Amino acid sequence: MKNTTNPTEPTELTKCQCGAITVNIDGNDYSMLPKTFDELFPNQNSAEIEEKFFSCNYCTNHWGVDLCGCGSGELFQKCYNNLPECKRPAQSIENGIKSCYSDNGWG
Repeated sequence: MKNTTNPTEPTELTKCQCGAITVNIDGNDYSMLPKTFDELFPNQNSAEIEEKFFSCNYCTNHWGVDLCGCGSGELFQKCYNNLPECKRPAQSIENGIKSCYSDNGWG
């Protein structure tokens, strides 16, 4: 998942035992797999981020920039639930969507 808008650099980086990396950008947390992190932030090295948490929004709530918006926990565009929420990722750094339920009061 390439980011063509070059997001603001994160101010805080954390890693969960599940392997997901959470970045804080402008006061918002965004979670993702290390592969996605490396694509979005090529000037940072995911292997150097120290594991700090035992659970995160990625593994607990299924919120992530590379997860399906339906909350299934499946990767975006690899989910077969065919719900309207499956048409977008659970989070988006580019447009500030914090969770798939932001329009309905979750995020």
